Amino acid sequence: MTYIPHHYANLLLHQLPALKTQPQILDVGCGEGWLTRQLSKTYPGATITGTDKDYKKIQKCRYEASNQNLSIHYQILNHDQSKLALEESYDLICCHNVLAHSQNPQQLIQKLANQLNQGGTLSIISENPAAKALEENFRALSPTADIQLETIGKIYDLHVEQVKERVQKSSDLRILYPLEDLLHWSNQLGKRYDVEVKGLSYIMDYLDESYHWLEEEVALQNNTTFFSYFYHILLKKLS
Repeated sequence: MTYIPHHYANLLLHQLPALKTQPQILDVGCGEGWLTRQLSKTYPGATITGTDKDYKKIQKCRYEASNQNLSIHYQILNHDQSKLALEESYDLICCHNVLAHSQNPQQLIQKLANQLNQGGTLSIISENPAAKALEENFRALSPTADIQLETIGKIYDLHVEQVKERVQKSSDLRILYPLEDLLHWSNQLGKRYDVEVKGLSYIMDYLDESYHWLEEEVALQNNTTFFSYFYHILLKKLS
């Protein structure tokens, strides 16, 4: 089962928008259904659909939802290969850690944005390309060392170029996209969409508690998005 840090879960749900009564929600690439179950509890009365191309994961989703008496619809669907012929339009669409697996992420963003109701939000989460490297550098620091803001700045400088590059992951063939790409694709949608960027889950969430003193130092850098493990982009379709 995927490890979901407590801080990540709370911050994600806090960053998602308030929705109207009985909203329509779609979770693309829902995996084992953690988010759909959270959404069902966060938005009572919502009609929630989770899709994934993996049959076994969908089966697990259905089992867990039934076990918790949650009414969630799950569907086997590969959004890259389909024409996204889902008849419904949605008030919230979640596309979390999916673009890295997509054959055409820009086209997928366009498809999903077209499925939004007016006032609806597309929530995109994508891993920071430099996240792993940043984590390794933080781990290398001694928890007892007298670390100054200058030290954090040097870590920033070390990876500032890597953050701007696409990273191919040889282990699972994912491609991690820089924030510049994600914003370019989002802005290509035009003025009908409002684009907001947030940081989600700081590197410290993945480190031992003895390193949490770093959090204040990182905050002082005034660039928490850079030090976030994930980018969270919220695209709102304007009325």
